Amino acid sequence: MVLSAETYVKCVQLKPDDFDLNLELALVYFHNIKNYEEVAICLKKCIELNPNRIDLYEKLYYAYWNFNDIKNAFDAYMCMGNLYLQEDDQENARNSFCCAAELDPIYYNCPFLDFSYKYFTIVIFLNSLLFISVSHDINILLATHTLYKQTIAIRPDFPDAYCDMGIIYYDERDLLENAKIYYEMAIKLNPTHFNARLKFDDILMKEQKMNVKAAIKVYEKQ
Repeated sequence: MVLSAETYVKCVQLKPDDFDLNLELALVYFHNIKNYEEVAICLKKCIELNPNRIDLYEKLYYAYWNFNDIKNAFDAYMCMGNLYLQEDDQENARNSFCCAAELDPIYYNCPFLDFSYKYFTIVIFLNSLLFISVSHDINILLATHTLYKQTIAIRPDFPDAYCDMGIIYYDERDLLENAKIYYEMAIKLNPTHFNARLKFDDILMKEQKMNVKAAIKVYEKQ
């Protein structure tokens, strides 16, 4: 099976952005070679190529779990929960967040888990209200904004709060520069933070399109 992995590695080197090849390589590493660190690397590339594939995050969780990277295993389940919330799938979102919470913070000596769980319990509730409210009630938005600000004040090293603050500015208020500041801080605290990186890249692409449109208008006026 090692030869099979080597073959996939060569194929991925030739086509680094081929989703199927990266996924197949991840599965070979997972099922046949049991090299879970390589599994995580391949799956993160798959997520970069297709960030809305929820099953990838579950596979990524098991990879992290198998080499005892509890923090990133926790993050993987949190990302799953967020994607389920975006699809308005409250049941699976709740299950994903509960799975993250079941990573015992005392046994694994990860005190951040207890804080994160309390934080996301409130976030889930507020996000649920936002999904119910078609118009995204301003009072709920203000409540989430206050929650994120308070969280940052209490735990300035907690990247998820910065990412969520960025989402408020980007998705709800369309304030790109404000959103960028918070996404950059989240990435600084956790360089592998999926949501922050994806949203930050979205902003860069949006700004690029805006610059192109502005340049076209200037050209047309000449």
